[in-house]
Amino acid sequence: MPAPTFEEFCGDFRQFRAMVGNVLQKASDGPMKQQLSDAVKALDEQFREVLTVYPQARAELQARQEAVVQKLRQQQARINAMKEEAAQVAAAPPIPKVPAPPKPVSIDPKLGSRLREELLARFGRPKKETVTPAIREVWEDWDWDHWEKEKKPDKDQGKGKNE
Repeated sequence: MPAPTFEEFCGDFRQFRAMVGNVLQKASDGPMKQQLSDAVKALDEQFREVLTVYPQARAELQARQEAVVQKLRQQQARINAMKEEAAQVAAAPPIPKVPAPPKPVSIDPKLGSRLREELLARFGRPKKETVTPAIREVWEDWDWDHWEKEKKPDKDQGKGKNE
């Protein structure tokens, strides 16, 4: 048996409420009638709340469902695109293998010294200085004999003729 729609539920509740209302009218005054009256008031309040809350909740659920369906469509499109890409990759010719690099050539470690000897033989060896200058104090290198011969300004220069 399928679940009733909201409209069917409302119709069934109204029929039930009408039967309870008839019973309430026919009941004699007393504590039982008061309890039944309170229960009917609570049912009426709850039904009014259902009439306002249910459509809002239903609209929210439909919006969420539409969002999920939209995301599902996007994901399905993405899956289809990936399947097409995978099919294209599978149909593409295989990538040729790169040949292995050749083995490195061994280098003679004596080549550097041979080249040095050959260049020295062809262009000559550098001359070595026979005397290496000694490290001395600075005043030992000073030319004490000629230091006064440097130009000194004359005392007469810079003065005028009238002075």
